[in-house]
Amino acid sequence: MQRVRRETLAWILAALLGLAVAAGVMAAASHLSSQRVGLASEPPSAGARLAPAGEPAPSPPTRRPRRPAGNAPPKKVTTTTTPSTPAPPPNEATGDGDGDADD
Repeated sequence: MQRVRRETLAWILAALLGLAVAAGVMAAASHLSSQRVGLASEPPSAGARLAPAGEPAPSPPTRRPRRPAGNAPPKKVTTTTTPSTPAPPPNEATGDGDGDADD
């Protein structure tokens, strides 16, 4: 009878030890996840001093003076033509596939 009680006591002790380890791991994980890490813990102005100094805005491009209309160089006009080929007539034996009477 004594042996049964020792085994039962050992199992109860092991179960309690397992619960203590689980509670410790849970507390450590909770502590780690509640820490403020990264940019979430910084105020919005935290990185302002890290940014490079701003460069002045570029000035708008200057416009070239316009030429008088009489002194403009002649424009070159090039045209290209492509030969067009007529479409072949539809095959009357099979129809043109549009679903009307000649199909």
